[in-house]
Order: sequence, then C-alpha cells, then structure tokens
Amino acid sequence: MKQILMTSPVNFNVHYEINPWMNGNTGTVNVTKAAQQWANLRNALTEAGADVIVLPKSPEYCPDAVFTANAGITYFGKFLPSRFKHDERAAEEPFFKEWFSNYAFEVENSVPNEDRNRYSFEGAGDALFNHNRSILWYGIGFRSSFEYKPFLDLFFENTDVIVRPLELVDPNFYHLDTCFCPLDTGELLWYPDAFSEYSQMIIESWYENKQIKVYKQDAHHFACNSVSVGESLITPSITPFLKQQLISRGYRVEECDMSEFMKSGGACKCLTLEIVK
Repeated sequence: MKQILMTSPVNFNVHYEINPWMNGNTGTVNVTKAAQQWANLRNALTEAGADVIVLPKSPEYCPDAVFTANAGITYFGKFLPSRFKHDERAAEEPFFKEWFSNYAFEVENSVPNEDRNRYSFEGAGDALFNHNRSILWYGIGFRSSFEYKPFLDLFFENTDVIVRPLELVDPNFYHLDTCFCPLDTGELLWYPDAFSEYSQMIIESWYENKQIKVYKQDAHHFACNSVSVGESLITPSITPFLKQQLISRGYRVEECDMSEFMKSGGACKCLTLEIVK
C-alpha cells in the first residue's frame, strides 16, 4: 500500500510572494474552503487505496508547510531534507526534520553551509521517481540548483537510482511537479513548454509512446500536479478533453477542487509526499 504524508492545513495562507501564482493573493485565501479542499483530497487518496499519514500543524510562521512535497525526499528509511532557496520557506526545515527524526527516519545532513541561491534543493517538488524508481528526475532552474546534484548522488550512493536533471524554463512552473507527473503505470503526464528544448528531447526519448502531453489551459490549472495511485489519478479540476483522454487510457480520474491552494502555487501533488519503501 502506498503511504502518503500530508500536513495539517490549519496555518495555510498566502503571506508573501515568491512565485508568480502568489502575486496579488496575499491574505485572499478562504481558510475554511481550503481546509475542506484539503480534506477532500485526503479522502480521495484514501479511497484510491493510499495510506495517508497526517503530520501535525506547522508553526504559524510556516504557511506553506502544508505543501508537504517540498519537505524533502524519502528512500527506504532515509530522509533527505530540503534546503529551500527562499528564507520564507527555510523556516520549515526544522519542523520537518524533527518530525522525520521522531518517526524513526535516518535524517541526512550532507548539505553545504553556503549560499542557498547556489545550493538549493526543494524536495519532491523537484525530485520525482519514475514508476520503478530507477530514475530520479531532478528539476533545476528556479528552486533547486544543479550544484546540489552531487548531494543527491551521494544520498543514492550504492543504490540503482540514477539522478537525471531536467531544466525548467517557465517561472509559472517553478517546481518539476507542477509540469511533470510520472504515473504508477509507467506513463507520464507532462507539459512540454515548461522545459528547455534539450530536456524535452530527453523526456521524449525516455517515454516515447508513454506520454500524455498537456495543453496550456490544463497546465495552467495544475493538471500535472496530480497524484498517481495505481490506476487511479487524483487531479485538480481539468478539462473534459484531458479527462476523457485519461479515461480512454484506463485511468480512474478523481477531480479535487484546489482553487485556494493554487493561489499559493500548488495543488494535489504539492500537498503530498510519498514514503518510498
């Protein structure tokens, strides 16, 4: 059974602007509606067969800690915490490190004590496994840096995991998980225009006929920020065209309204972190 972590949304809101989606949305979140959307997502994941573990509420000064994907990455009892680029989110690091430590994870700390602009890493927002976990796709360009890759290589030393960078070029898709969704079936849901031409070539070559390309309208409604649980796909609200395309490929599609979280630049996948075991 897939285990997925979520963090209580109690302190979620938009209190600063560090991505294009946040601009103009400070203080506009309907917190009651957001809590209901979060609960609907949790219920959809549970109904799809996932075991959802809920972390306690984060400190009040960490409104984006609800986006649990950015906490770090897990791999068979080990946890590599994020090293956030922005100070606003760096405040979340002690919260997540403490929880994983208390939950009996081996917390890695092999990070440089240097400039966060150069050495940054934002967890499963930018580090996504393919379906059999032989590849860790690593999004670089906005929040996670290429210079951090050696620390990922070290984390996966003596494993079969290969870290493959992909360059993001559109600031609206500042994390890999906003435009790239490897599915449990081995297929890929993705938005090509978010990537450099070279990265597009890599993705095309790797996935060949197992790609589901998303058009701009769905991409800008975070269609690629979905959660794959077997043949179920929990998505934000998507167009009837994309939904039918997914159904025709055998997916059970469950749409969850994520409008309040989109004000902060996230949706379904951003709110979750899989425990890899």
